[in-house]
Formats: sequence, structure tokens, C-alpha cells
Amino acid sequence: MTGASRVVAVSCGVSVLLGLVGIGSQSLWFDEGASVAYAHLDPASLAAALQKSDVFFGLYYTLLHGWIALFGESESSVRLLSVLCGAASVGTIAWAASLLGGRTAAAYAAILAVADAFVFAVSREARPYSMLILVSSLEAVAFLRAARRPTRRRWIVFAAAGIIGAYVHLFALLSIVAFGFWSALRRRDLWNSGLPLALAVIAAAASPIVLIAARYGEINGWIQRPGPGVAVRLMAEFAGSWPSFVLAAVVVMAAFFTASRKKPVLRHGAVGFLAAWLCVPLAIAYLASLAKPVFVDKYLVEALPALIIAVALALKALSRPTVAAALGAWVLLSIPALRSEYGTGIEDWRDAASYVFANASPGDAVSIYPQNGSIVYAYYRRRLGEAGPPMIFPRRTPFPFDTHADAGAGTVPATASDYRRLWLILDPLAENPEGTPGAARFLATIPHRFHRAGRKCYRRITVLRFDAARSPKT
Repeated sequence: MTGASRVVAVSCGVSVLLGLVGIGSQSLWFDEGASVAYAHLDPASLAAALQKSDVFFGLYYTLLHGWIALFGESESSVRLLSVLCGAASVGTIAWAASLLGGRTAAAYAAILAVADAFVFAVSREARPYSMLILVSSLEAVAFLRAARRPTRRRWIVFAAAGIIGAYVHLFALLSIVAFGFWSALRRRDLWNSGLPLALAVIAAAASPIVLIAARYGEINGWIQRPGPGVAVRLMAEFAGSWPSFVLAAVVVMAAFFTASRKKPVLRHGAVGFLAAWLCVPLAIAYLASLAKPVFVDKYLVEALPALIIAVALALKALSRPTVAAALGAWVLLSIPALRSEYGTGIEDWRDAASYVFANASPGDAVSIYPQNGSIVYAYYRRRLGEAGPPMIFPRRTPFPFDTHADAGAGTVPATASDYRRLWLILDPLAENPEGTPGAARFLATIPHRFHRAGRKCYRRITVLRFDAARSPKT
């Protein structure tokens, strides 16, 4: 094993270790609860649900279904799949870097990837985004290998990678488009080999999910249209922080400045390839957002490996002391962001549900607003082995079975008057859930015989307790 290979292997191991530390200490948040809810569906129900919502994530939910069957549904278990995908993506990013810039570039890319706070963050949540980074870098590896030696077998591997990527997340196809765009400009000879057929196979295999996604509009309701400067802000997120992005920009500019005086370190059109991989997905998403907003940082992580590899290749043009200083600075700048991932988490549903379970009494009822938050409450009712007070709103978990319903609609049912106390859990439509218009309307429907008797705040979750003024009539 070469020195560069050892660096890559150690980086993958460090990624696993960092991901495992405190992996179950944070509560699931809403999106992770949705992942578990989908993963509990049988194949037929999942296929039906994906035609209405989250069509982008079908393969991930299918894999998570089998994962839960093997390892259970604890916070640690459901997140472990993402941790492993994140560690594997460190290796595949390094592999792609080696094809573009050699073994040294691979070692640099592995170090940059394992210390990237954005990669680390998506690798610690039960969502498909670390898997998207993995398949995107695998698509690049398969394409670069086929471009280097265009054999039938290698084009088949590329087509398979593209199809798998499309079913992990539809936006993985944007990387395929970027590779085709680059080859049309720099490697037209590939269009006389197996590339056109491979692209046609990918397009045909991915067409069902594309058609479903084209019909499905509700998923975009929460996405805002991108404004000016959004691409730069996205690059800063991909780098892990603004200081890290500035460092990356300085490294790349320094490399271009010194490259004119040294032997070129980039080969096989690497600069153009990385530029296409990084810019084409962002450009397509931005233009598409003019009609229907789809520009989301996590949806576009398929372009993140290009940024890391570009910095790795730029480091090759610099002196060893400069490289050591740059890598050290990258790691140091990442530490605050990495530490923040070990904090309190996004939403503290676990403690909120535990508080209700511990303090509820016979004759109590619970309502959850908005109603989709009930999927995480239901998860912790199973996990903590508590029956809990009956849930009177919503009557049943609406998500993912009724995804076209208005998540923020609803009223406290009249049957609330039959109970002695009412617990209301508000999940985060805003930092101040009670201050949102929808929540205010919902609170206004609480029967007049109840008065507010308690309030408990958790991380972006508010629990309110209402006591009846007098015992309900019997």
C-alpha cells in the first residue's frame, strides 16, 4: 500500500469514527422521522406513497427498510447507514481525484473531504444526502475510467452508476448531464464510442421517476426562489464555512498563479471537467427554479466532490510547506463547525415526547400541530415503549399516507372537552411556533373550558398544557 493509499484509508476510518461519536445522542428531527416512516412501509405502499411525495428518495427508503429490519430503528441504527455512506464517499472522492490528478491529489482530497463540515453534517442524519455524494462521485469515477479507455464493460458500469444515482436522488442526473456537456466540448471522440448509448440507457431507465417528479408539485412549496449570489453562498456551505471557502478560493487562485511558472499539474482536461461538474448542476437548478423552485443545498451535493477535488488538484501546484499549512488551516477552520454537529440537534422531539409521557395522567389527550409532526411523536411512542395519552389531532399520522393534505390545517376537535387535560405539541413552523398565524388559529379552537397551565420549551419544540376549568360531565 502506497503512502497516498494509507492516507485515504485512514481518512475513511476517521470519517467512520467521527460519525459514530454521539450518533444516538440527538433526537430525530422531522425529516429523519419521515425517513423512518417511509422505511416502515411495505414495497407496494412505498411505491404508492412515492408517487405523491419524496419521489426523489425511493432507493434510499428501500435500503433503509432493509437496514431497519436488520439493525432496528434506534437513532444510532437509522443514522449508521449515512455514516457508512459518508465514509465511503471520502474514498470515492479520492478515487476520482486520483483519476484526474494522481495519487497525491487523492490523498489531499481525502483529507479535505473528511474535514469538510458539510459532508460530516449530512453523514450524521438519516437522510439520503451522504448517499447522493457517494453515487455522484462513483458516477464520476465510472465516467473517467470509460473516457480513459472506452470499452463496452466500462460504459455499462457508467450506465449502471447513472441509473442507481437517479434512484438515490433525481438530481444525480445533473452530474451525468455535466459529464455529457464536458465531453461535447473537450472529448467529442467519446460520442463515437459508447457514450451516446450509455446516456440513452440512463435516460430510459430514469424516465419513470422524471415523469412522476414533473407531475408532483407539492414538494416545492417550502423552497424559495434563489436570489443573487446564491451560487457563492452554496459554495461556502459546501466548503463547510465562509472561512473555509475563502481558504479554498485562495488555494485555487495561488495554484493558477504558480502554474504558469511550473510544469502543469492538471491533465486530461481536469479543469474543464471539474468546472462542468461543479457549475452545470447549479446552472440547471437555478434556471429550473425560475419556473419551479428546486435550488436546495442538499439537493445539489452531487456537485460538492468537484469543489473538493478542485482544491486538491490546486494544492499539487504549491510547495510542500504551503500544502501543509493549507491542509492544517482547512482542518482547524472546520473544527468549530464539526463540534457544532455534536450539539443539541435540530429538533428535540425525544425530550418533548418524554416530558408528555412522564407527566400525562389518565383522562389526558394530546394534539400535535402541524399534523405532520405526529410522525416523530409516533416514532418516540414506539421507541420509548409508552402508550401515552390518546392523540385526538391528528386522528392518525397523515404522513406519508396523505401528503396532499394541508400540513398546517386543522382544529382541535370538539371531543377535547371530554378530557381533563390537553397537551399541545407545536413543532417548528418558525423559531416561535406559537407566533405563526396557523398556530394562532389552531390555539384559538381550543375549547373555552381549558386554560393554559404550563409551557415547556425544547429545541424548536414547544409543549403546552391546558387544564380543564372543571371536570367533564359524565
